[in-house]
Order: sequence, then C-alpha cells, then structure tokens
Amino acid sequence: MQTHLSYIRTQKIWVGSLSLLGSTGVTIVVGIFMAGILARYFSSEEFGLWSILMSLNGILVNGFDLGFGNALRNRLAQLYSNPDLARKEGPGYFFSIFFWFILSAAILTGLFFTLKPRVPWGLLFRSENSELVNQGASLLILGASILAFNIAFNLYTSGFFGYQETHWNALLNGFSKLSLLCFLAALVILQRSFFFINLMFFLLTLAASMVSFFIFLNRRKWPLQIPALASIWAKVKELWGKSAQFALLQGPWTGDGGGILPGETDLLGSGQFSFCSPPANLVSLYGIGGIEGLRLGRKNGTQNSRLYYNNFLSGNRLHAFGRKLGRLSLDG
Repeated sequence: MQTHLSYIRTQKIWVGSLSLLGSTGVTIVVGIFMAGILARYFSSEEFGLWSILMSLNGILVNGFDLGFGNALRNRLAQLYSNPDLARKEGPGYFFSIFFWFILSAAILTGLFFTLKPRVPWGLLFRSENSELVNQGASLLILGASILAFNIAFNLYTSGFFGYQETHWNALLNGFSKLSLLCFLAALVILQRSFFFINLMFFLLTLAASMVSFFIFLNRRKWPLQIPALASIWAKVKELWGKSAQFALLQGPWTGDGGGILPGETDLLGSGQFSFCSPPANLVSLYGIGGIEGLRLGRKNGTQNSRLYYNNFLSGNRLHAFGRKLGRLSLDG
C-alpha cells in the first residue's frame, strides 16, 4: 500500500514537472512573439514606454503578495494529507486570504490614485512628449490597480499547487498566455491605439485569472463565500510568519525579476527590463515544495523522506535552469 502511494506521488511529481516546463515554454514563446509584434507596431518612444510600464507595474505589484500565496500553498498541501480536514478547513484559509487581498487591493488602488498628481511623470518616463507621458501615467496607475486585484484571483495557483494539481495550473496558464497573444494580435490588426492596447492587456490578464479562479472553485466544489472579518484576520495572523519568510525570497531585490503576473511565469521582465524574464519564480516553487516536503518526510518515514528529497533536488535543478535561461534572455 505504501509503495503504491509512493508510486502515485512520484507520477504526480513527473506530470507536474513536465506540465510546468511545457507551460514555461509556451510563456517564453508568447513573450517573444508579443514583443516582436508590439515592437513593429509601436513607435520607438511608445515601445520604450511600454517596456517601462510593464517593468514598473511588475515591481509595484510583486511585493503586494507578501509571500501569502506561498504560505497558503503550503498550508493547503498540509491539509491535503487529511481529506476530512482539507474539506473542513481548506475553504476557510483560501477565502480568507482571497478577501484579504481584495481589501488590500482596494486600499492600494485608492493610494495609487491619491499619489498620481504628486509624481513627476515626465522625469520618471524620461520623455518630453506630454501626451505620451499623460497616457503612461494613467496606464501605470490603472495597470497597477488592476494587477493588484489580479493577485487575489491568481490565488488559484496556490490552490492547484496545494492540492497537487499543477497540471491544471500549467494548462490554464498556457491557455491564458496564448489567448492574450491572440487578443493583442487582433488589436494590432485593427490598429487600436497605444493606450487601448495597454489597457486591454491589463484587463485581459485579470479576466484570465478570474476564469481560472472559478475553474479551481468548480473543481473543488467550493461555493464562493465571504468569511467573517474575525476569521479573515485570524488566518492572516496565522500565516503571517511563513509569508514573511517567502516575501524575503521574492521581489525585485532577489534578482529573479518581479513580473507583472505574480505567482506565475512572467510574460515580461520587470527588474531587468527583459522581454522574457527568468521563469525561476515559477520553477523554484518545486524547490520550495521540496524543502517543505522534506520536513514532512522526516516525520512520515524514510520512504517518504527519500521521495520528497528527490522532489527537492528536481526543484533545485529546475530553479538553476530558470536562472540560466534568464541570463541568456538578458544577454540576448
């Protein structure tokens, strides 16, 4: 029985790893094509501003997660080992962090719009084109606000990882990237404006995350529910310590790039202004999961420990691959 369970877990690791690599490949290809299409369509000044917009939004929003996504993923994974406990407590943790993010996004949106008149946008964008600077300022504020809400709906990635359904996460991630590319290509063919294309980029990103979010809820058969404020705060305090540890491992200060889609493989770079940023943010999740699994394995016996340790080593190799790929994209 124990051997059969180990075999099933090993198969899940292989399926998850291969699906993540496939999704990463799709993301890189989409990023290359998207950059090529927009580079030909935008003027040189518009394309430069577009790169800055993507980068600044990635830096602004990347720190908003504060590691809660990873902390929630680990908590759900712990609950997953006990089906009864997972059914009872899983939704409470998931929806508490979700609505915490929604509330935080609303506060951030108000803060962004309050600060907008006080920022020297011309100096920030290094442009004397007042019309383009005004468009860039509006897009940065709107984009940051939209992507702040996107982080809440993007918690479906934590759910799929926590319940060991990474293939679903990879499938939805790849589909959303391909859909985004098709929509943007259509907007270019229709010769839409710089402002409209960028705004639709942010809105389509949010829409894709919302669709994936509700697909996850449907698979878990969880009706959308609003926990009591006391319950939300209790779950946030419980996960705060773990989330702070993860927060120190992510963000522009780590050198892995922020990305405009936190918690996923990035379409575009942030900290290094690259079009195909290092996918290390995604592949390193297996390394993080391996560390956590190794701890559980020590409690559950030698066989599990060996299995999780192999997962940990695979995660390290994937993480190293992501960093090498990122350096190649920067050098290119």
